[in-house]
Amino acid sequence: MTTSSNNAGWVRDEYEETTPLIRRPGNTCSSISWSEAISEFKCLVKAAATTTTGYFLQQSLQIVSILIIGRVSPQDLSVAAFSYMIANTTAWLVAIGGTTAIDSLGSAVFGRGENIAQIGVLLQKYFITVSVMFIPVATLWCFCGPILVLLNVPVELAYGSQTFLRALAPFAVGYIVFEALKKFLQCQEIDTPPTAILLGTAILNVPISYLLVHVWGWGAVGGAIATGSMYWLSAILAFLYIWRIDGNKAWNGWSKECLDGLWQFSKVVFLGIVNIGAEWWAFEIITIGAAAMGEIPAAAQSAIMTTDSLLALFPFGAGVATTNHIAKLQGLGKVNLARSIAQMASGLVVCSGCITMLLLLLFRREIPQIYTNDRSVIDLAVEVFPWAAAFQVSDGLQAVNAGALRAVGKVNTAANINLLAYYAIAIPLCYLLAFKANLGLSGLWISLALSLTMAGLSEFFIVASLDWRRLEIKEWE
Repeated sequence: MTTSSNNAGWVRDEYEETTPLIRRPGNTCSSISWSEAISEFKCLVKAAATTTTGYFLQQSLQIVSILIIGRVSPQDLSVAAFSYMIANTTAWLVAIGGTTAIDSLGSAVFGRGENIAQIGVLLQKYFITVSVMFIPVATLWCFCGPILVLLNVPVELAYGSQTFLRALAPFAVGYIVFEALKKFLQCQEIDTPPTAILLGTAILNVPISYLLVHVWGWGAVGGAIATGSMYWLSAILAFLYIWRIDGNKAWNGWSKECLDGLWQFSKVVFLGIVNIGAEWWAFEIITIGAAAMGEIPAAAQSAIMTTDSLLALFPFGAGVATTNHIAKLQGLGKVNLARSIAQMASGLVVCSGCITMLLLLLFRREIPQIYTNDRSVIDLAVEVFPWAAAFQVSDGLQAVNAGALRAVGKVNTAANINLLAYYAIAIPLCYLLAFKANLGLSGLWISLALSLTMAGLSEFFIVASLDWRRLEIKEWE
């Protein structure tokens, strides 16, 4: 990315040896005190826990919807689960991946403490960029039936999903708005209110979903409307919180300034989507591969995949918190402290990853029994779970170090590593091990373990080798 100056926002660049060192407010070269580092680390852990809880509650809206819809019929269960999978890898991905730009750029502006209304300008840029991106996604949702049939999805499931997604589409805007407002608050170090809002809507979602699905008899479509309504309610409550309570100092109203540097901002948004999407899409492709193996491998894959998705929430939340904290410290000019936080974040996820790995190994027989009573499915899941356990540490390292790279402007570096790990290594290796070497489901997860280990270690060593004193914050063109 090339940059020059105006007042549209801030972005970190890829630096050459000739890049001049520009000092920021604060003593960037001074040593840091142990107490200061510990204090910042405590803030990081708190932010990671709060963010993770928020993502879990957000995910629970869909999980509850699927469970309630599943009581109607197996067909409705399939429609709901398949439709939410499409939503996760399209619109939700655009919303969450796009907010990584607010994470890094907004936190840097907040750290500088100069004209924090620029955070509001970034929010406006996000709304414009993501709205444009959502148009083709919404169109795809509304007319996906024939496309899914061409991909050999059963006709009933394909057109049932199309109906479900058409009902969900108007509410997807609420999801996008809430995700943006949540990041708007988080980059100002206001972490708890969005999570509290999600707690309230998650609780309310249960009776509303039951009412629409079972009492009123709207079936799967009723579940989509109920959950979608919670997205809009969350967005409205977040807006009211900002308007009446806190966070509004970073908003000075709509401005033409949001059009300045919009193309550069769109690139950052796109790279954020690719960075996260590379992993999400790869896991879905591998799930399709498991389905091709038959009913038992597909069922075992569902149990393992669901468990891993829940366990991945903490590394993902820690990665978001790492981006926010390092970008803020960069904005303050405290590069030594930023470097220490990057190291501490890696230590945090190594510890949590080891605990997760041990839990998966110790309870690898009990966990599948939560999902099914089928002995064949349980036995296969028990066989494969050690491979899922094997990459828990690497998954954490990848998440937090990708967050650190985003914070210092090296978004394309993280995206390229993920693309290489999943599409040059994992997916080809999955085909070879699972289908050619006849390792079956184990082959899929061995491939994931190897690729995630490569990605996690690569990003860890790249962050460890950064010359933090030469990293500067430049203004956009």
